Amino acid sequence: MSPKRGFASAKRPLSTELGVVTAGLVVLFVWSRLVGLAASRAAVGSLPSVEWVPVGPAFAGGLFALGVVALAGAFAAVRGVDAGLSLPSRADLRFVGLAVATPVVLVGVTAFVGLYTGVPYSSLTMTYYPDPASPATLALVGVGTAVAVPCLAVTCQVLVQGSLARAFDGGRAVLATTLVAAFATLSTAGGLTAVPERGKLAGAAAFVLALAVLRYAADAVGGRARSLAAATASLFAAALLLAGVAGVESIAAGLFALAHLAVLGVAAYAYERTGSLLVPALAYLSVSLSNAAVVLVVEAGGTPF
Repeated sequence: MSPKRGFASAKRPLSTELGVVTAGLVVLFVWSRLVGLAASRAAVGSLPSVEWVPVGPAFAGGLFALGVVALAGAFAAVRGVDAGLSLPSRADLRFVGLAVATPVVLVGVTAFVGLYTGVPYSSLTMTYYPDPASPATLALVGVGTAVAVPCLAVTCQVLVQGSLARAFDGGRAVLATTLVAAFATLSTAGGLTAVPERGKLAGAAAFVLALAVLRYAADAVGGRARSLAAATASLFAAALLLAGVAGVESIAAGLFALAHLAVLGVAAYAYERTGSLLVPALAYLSVSLSNAAVVLVVEAGGTPF
């Protein structure tokens, strides 16, 4: 099957596209801080719940999501990237099934291994609900999911994949998207987040700068510098992998990280094949609800991690 509709065919330098991605992620980071500051000064967090709906988190989360969607729309319009607003066709149903089923299976396997090895799943997701069956808890989970899913979809697919598909074709774009999205969205606080941590942004900026310097050297002196640029990118990816492995404290924790990496890969693959943002959004929805279901149902009444 041909690459996803709307991706530019003329390939751009990787350093340029990674620079665009990094700049976009910085904007997201700044926007999240501005929303947090505004919510704090307006005492949004102290607003009472209405019919079990947490007004404060819903307002702050909705404001953040609105900004993310607006950024993605502007980005798609300026760069000529397909925002993926079309619905999947009947021929795409197998990708829909893949996006929904894969996170459920992976989370289930991880939870089972954690149960067998004595690692609570809540310690992996970094979440704890003192009253998991209450409507307030379910409403809080629902608000968090409703904010996280569209933000992850537009960040990973429109911003990251939309840019990297201008530097790579097909499968290579999917692989590059998976690695970059994993670097940006895999959180030390458990699961996926649409807002990268400050240290990751600094590392990404340094890497982009190094690639730009090597690209300039390659244009100036040719072949050996090009090989050096490729080697630098490979070493950076290897360093990320080794850092991730070094940070794993248990088999369950390793499976948890791999499961979320696989979800990012499935989302990127499904988006490349279908051209619909709805399909990767379903993958993020599936993993979010699966994570919450294990903590709320399987570990209901457990102790805080």
